[in-house]
Amino acid sequence: MPKIMGFCNLHGNKSLGPLTENRPLGSTSFLGRYALMDFTLSNFSNSGIDKVGILIESQPRSIMKHLGSTNVFNNNTKLGFEQVLYNEKHSTNPLYNHDLNNLKANDWLILDHRPDVIVIAPSDLLYTLDFRPAIKQHLDNKEKLTMVYTRTKKGKKQFLNSDVLTLKDGRVNNLVQNQGTKDEIDISVDTFIFSKDYLMSLLELGPQLSATFGIKELIRYLLVQDGLSFGSYKLNGYLRAFDGLDAYFENSMEFLDFDFRNKVFVEDWPIYTVSNNTPPARYGANAVIKNSMIANGAKVNGIVINSIISRNVVIEEGARIENAIIFTDTKVGKDVLVQRAIIDKYVKIEKTKILAGKDSVLYIKQGEKL
Repeated sequence: MPKIMGFCNLHGNKSLGPLTENRPLGSTSFLGRYALMDFTLSNFSNSGIDKVGILIESQPRSIMKHLGSTNVFNNNTKLGFEQVLYNEKHSTNPLYNHDLNNLKANDWLILDHRPDVIVIAPSDLLYTLDFRPAIKQHLDNKEKLTMVYTRTKKGKKQFLNSDVLTLKDGRVNNLVQNQGTKDEIDISVDTFIFSKDYLMSLLELGPQLSATFGIKELIRYLLVQDGLSFGSYKLNGYLRAFDGLDAYFENSMEFLDFDFRNKVFVEDWPIYTVSNNTPPARYGANAVIKNSMIANGAKVNGIVINSIISRNVVIEEGARIENAIIFTDTKVGKDVLVQRAIIDKYVKIEKTKILAGKDSVLYIKQGEKL
């Protein structure tokens, strides 16, 4: 059996505007109880990958707070691990604070565990993938690198500035940014399956070519300038990009559709997260709930329609929440109307009676009193 190691890559994630000013995208709350990185880590765990490094670009406190004991995502609690990897040397310099330098600074993890194959996957793209068939293909074809991609028919409107693959005979021979000129394109999922020896050689080669090259920049150089080609593996099914605040909102609300939700949350593919010792949600006598997700610890006495309510949220009598996302420990007071909005953690809304987004989603930052 080959030895596999995974890396959850938090470098280069897209900004969600004000939502990611004080937290990295990976630890951003999703659906009231998960963090976005939970889906990547669950893909690893469900694929039997129990040795995982988490490459952090910034704000490690938020990541450590979410991970807790770091044993949540391990089926093998004796030999498995999630190791947080942070490149302190370059943390304050954006030019050098990239994933390749982080891997180089923490290559002891690879040297200690000597994997045969290394999988690197992002947290700003949400998808479900069993890595085992992809790894088998990679090994059977004796590839140095296999790149995971998907085909979209909405390239003019979605995945803008993501990488587009050019394929020839099933191999990747070019990588360019999507400028929105074509609908049907092959999009890179920023997921890479490396043979260990090849990745280690790239850790040495990258700085020789350019000290600012991250993994994607180095791969693009090797394809275009050196004329190399790499293997490919096609992802079929659900994929959503988190590349802005509106995208985060729309991707979240999509899960309120029962049929859609069942395509991601399937019985044999659990999504793991850190559990909290909170009681079940409590509903008052006058509470009305329609097509919403309510997390543990919430206390609802008002009306909630087409919304996502996180842990320990309090919604008082007469309040009305429609098409909104409410983060942990927020209180919505009596007779307050919230529509098409994202309300961050620890917010208290009592004096302001109407909060409503129109053309774009309204965002209320953490800790505000309104």
